[in-house]
Amino acid sequence: MIRVYDDAGNVIETHEHAADFKKAVSEQTKSRHARNNTAIDAGAMRENVDGVNNTAVGQAALLNGKHVVGDTAIGFNALQVDDGPGSNTATGFQILVANTTGFNNAAFGVRPLASNIGGTSNVSTSDHVALGRRAGAGITTANNNIIIGHGSGVHRSLRPAR
Repeated sequence: MIRVYDDAGNVIETHEHAADFKKAVSEQTKSRHARNNTAIDAGAMRENVDGVNNTAVGQAALLNGKHVVGDTAIGFNALQVDDGPGSNTATGFQILVANTTGFNNAAFGVRPLASNIGGTSNVSTSDHVALGRRAGAGITTANNNIIIGHGSGVHRSLRPAR
């Protein structure tokens, strides 16, 4: 049961979902070896083969994650191509979208640690915390960074014109 509330705390809508979520997830993934996963929305975790303990909520979240373990992807295109060892957390819009083998990353906001305009990507760096719009978008080879704020860690040429 989903309830929608107004500002005063009154229920203004209710929705019931009759589908079996467990069945939907097993049909959505490629193999019976994938287990303990939750996938909600179109294409979420679609290519999962033997990944375990993952959560994907949003269109194309963890779309290509065939073998990941312990990833949490919430939002449109979050961790879309991730297929690494896992343990990434991505919450927001197009987060860690180009990450392929990086692990232990935590990113929150709009496009932090996402592919860069210049063609380079955060595809395999690890152990980052990025908070904010495009935070860490310029990181391609360094590990172990904490990036906070709009555009922090972005190469100067990639910053939007003011």
